[in-house]
Amino acid sequence: MMRLKIVLKLFLLLLVIYFSLRISFGVIYFGNEEFNFINSLQIIYWGLRMDYAALVYINVPFLLFFFLVNPVLSIVWQLRFSSIIFLLVNLPFIALNVIDLVYFRYNLRRSTVDVLYSLPASIHSFGFLFSIYWFVLLGFIGFSILLVFLSNKIIHNLRMVVPVKKYVQWLPPVLFFVFSLLLARGWGNRPIVPATPLLYFDPAIQPLVNNSTLNFIYSYTRYKSNVERKKYFSETQLDSIFSIRRQYDHQTGFQKRNVVVFLMESFAESYFREGPLKAHTPFFDSLRNKSMVCSAAFQNGHESVKGILAGIGSIPPFLDEPMFMSNYNSVPFKGLGSILREEGYTSNFFLGAEYDHFNFAKLCKMVGIDHYYSKDTYDQTDKDDGNWGIYDEYFFSYFADVTSQIKQPFFSVLFNISSHPPFKLPPHRKPEFKIAGQSSQLNAISYVDNCFSQLFQKIKDEPWFANTIFVFFSDHTLLAKNNERSFLYKSLQIPLFIYDSQKPLYREISKPVQQLDIVPTIMDMLHYSKPFMSFGNSFLRDQQGFSVSNMFGAYQLIDSSTITGYDDNSDRILYHYDRLRDKRLETDLSANKDVDVSKQSTMIKAILQRFNNSLLDRNLLIE
Repeated sequence: MMRLKIVLKLFLLLLVIYFSLRISFGVIYFGNEEFNFINSLQIIYWGLRMDYAALVYINVPFLLFFFLVNPVLSIVWQLRFSSIIFLLVNLPFIALNVIDLVYFRYNLRRSTVDVLYSLPASIHSFGFLFSIYWFVLLGFIGFSILLVFLSNKIIHNLRMVVPVKKYVQWLPPVLFFVFSLLLARGWGNRPIVPATPLLYFDPAIQPLVNNSTLNFIYSYTRYKSNVERKKYFSETQLDSIFSIRRQYDHQTGFQKRNVVVFLMESFAESYFREGPLKAHTPFFDSLRNKSMVCSAAFQNGHESVKGILAGIGSIPPFLDEPMFMSNYNSVPFKGLGSILREEGYTSNFFLGAEYDHFNFAKLCKMVGIDHYYSKDTYDQTDKDDGNWGIYDEYFFSYFADVTSQIKQPFFSVLFNISSHPPFKLPPHRKPEFKIAGQSSQLNAISYVDNCFSQLFQKIKDEPWFANTIFVFFSDHTLLAKNNERSFLYKSLQIPLFIYDSQKPLYREISKPVQQLDIVPTIMDMLHYSKPFMSFGNSFLRDQQGFSVSNMFGAYQLIDSSTITGYDDNSDRILYHYDRLRDKRLETDLSANKDVDVSKQSTMIKAILQRFNNSLLDRNLLIE
C-alpha cells in the first residue's frame, strides 16, 4: 500500500506541473478569451483527463519497475533506480511542454513526432535562440529542480515500507494499474486522442485542453505506421467525386519556358495587406501589381518540408512524418521535377543552409530535382548568419550567377532563410531595416524584400529572364493565433502569386487555392497536354477551389464559403463554419440539422480515401 501512496503522490506532483504549464499556455495564447464558469470547469476536467492519460502512457516503464522489480532490490538500489527512471521518463516531456510555450506560435499546434527530425537540424542555432527565449530555459530549469527535489523526497518514503502479505502487496497496484489504463484510454468506443477535445470544445480551444506529451505520443505511435484503407465509396463513385488524373488540352504545343519557384520561408499573406501585420515590402508590392495574385491561398502542411512536398510534389502531407521517412517512401510518383525532366529540363534546388538541411535533399530526390546547391557549394563561411546559413542577399547573388550558367530550359527552386526565426540580419543591414513600428519578424520580411529587389535587378537583363515564369509561394505561415477562432483559416493563409515575364499584368484569383494547385497550374501555363498526377487543380480553370489540411489530428476543408473539420476515427463532422457570414467563426453549424454538410463531408472523405488507398496500392503514377 505504501508503494501505491508514493505513486499517487508522484502523479499528483506531475499533474500540478502539467496544470501549471497549461495555465501558462493559456495566459500566453488565450489571455483575451472569455470563459464562463461552466466552460472553465470543462476545460479543467478534460485537461486533467488528457494530462492523466499522457502521464500513464509515458510512466508505464516506471510503474512496472516500481511495482514488480523494485521490491526484490536492496533499499539503496530501490531509491536510486526509482529516482533515475522516474526523472528520465518525465523530464523530456516536461521540456517538450515548456518548449511549446514558444514553439506553438510558429506552427499553431502542439509538438508532434516532427521534432525528431527538425530539432537535430536546428541544434546549431540553439545558442542564439536561448539568448532570445531565455525564460523558456529558465522555466524548464525551475520545473526540473521542483520535480527532482520533491520526487526524491517522496520516493525516499520507501524506507518506511514494512513487510506485508502478498495479496495486500500486489492487489492495490494491480487495481491502480488497470484503473489508470482504463481512465487513460477512456471508456468510449474510441480511445482518447489529441482530437478528442474537438468532440466537446470549439476547435480554437483544442490546443489549450491538449498537452504536448499526448500529442507527441499519438503521432509517434503512427510514425511509420500503415495508413488505413478507406471504403467510403466504390471505385466508380470515387472517380466521379475526386480523381488525381490531370490533363489539359491546348491548341498550341508545349512551351519550354523556364520555371523558377521562389519558396518564401515563413511568409504570411497578411504581410502584403494593409493592417497591423503589413510589412514594408516595396518590391513585392510592385511585383504583385504585375502578377497573377491568389488572394485566398492556403498552406497544406505546417512544416517546411510538408509545404514543399505539397507545392512541388502535389501530394497532401497527411502523414505525421514526411513521406520520404514513411513506409511509403518507395511509392513511385512524378513530382514537378520528374515531369519536366521528361521534357528536357534540368532541375535545381538552392538553399543557403547546409546540405540536406531538414532532409530537403531527400525530398528533392523524391520530387525529381537533380542538382542541389547549398552553403557547402557556396563555400564562403564569412557570409554565414551563424544560425541557419548564408544571408539571403549573398546566396541570392550566388543563385543568379549559377542560373546564368545553366542550360535552358530549367526548373529551379530558391528557398530563402533570412525570414526564419531568430530573424538575424547582416550587421551592416540592421540600421537600414530597423523600421519604426515593425517587429524583428517584419524587419526580416522587409530585408528579404530588398534581397529579391537586388536579385531581380541583377537578372532582369539575363537572356533567360524573358522566357521564365516566376512562382512565389510560402512554405507555411508564422502567425500567432491572436485569440481568434478565425485562425482556422487565417493562420493557413499564405502568399501565392505568379509573375510571367512575358505577360506582366495584374490578375486576381479570388477563389480558394492551395499549395497542391501549384504543379497543375504551372503545367497548364506551359501548355502541357499529357496526363499527370495531382491532388490539386489548375486555378486557371473555371472550377470551384478548395484547400485541405490536417488540423489537430483531424482533416479540414476550406471551400468557397465554409470551413469544415472531420475526424476519420469517429467518422464525424467536428465543426462547420460559414466563414463568409461568420468571419470570426463564432457559430458552429455542425449540430444544426437544417445545415447540409454532405458536400463537404463527401469531398474530405473522397480525398482521404484517394490518398490512403493510392499509397497502399502504389498507384500514384498516371500514364
